[in-house]
Amino acid sequence: MLNKTILTSAVGVALLCGTAFASSDENERHEYYERRGPMPFEVLDLNRDGVVTPEEHAQVRSERQKVRSEQGYPMRNAASAPSFDQIDTDGDGAISRNELYGWQAGRMQQRPGMGPAAQ
Repeated sequence: MLNKTILTSAVGVALLCGTAFASSDENERHEYYERRGPMPFEVLDLNRDGVVTPEEHAQVRSERQKVRSEQGYPMRNAASAPSFDQIDTDGDGAISRNELYGWQAGRMQQRPGMGPAAQ
């Protein structure tokens, strides 16, 4: 009987800890959703496996647009947000950290006053 009580308590604590960590991650993501500009790789990699899948990319993009819309941000450029395929430069069906940051750097180079011609 005592072992069953201990096991039940341990499972309950594990579930509570898992919920706390999930909530913390979600709150941190929402902070990035409210900001302008590119998001860090860790925000996109929802399951923390080291790659961003098309599903993760779509989920984060949808959540970010929802949060920004609810806050009253104009959504006029939502259609021009980068697609998964634009960032997945090697075409393997996943975005690596290097692909994301390389794509973001390339995009910054294309902005007026940011590229090599500006120097």
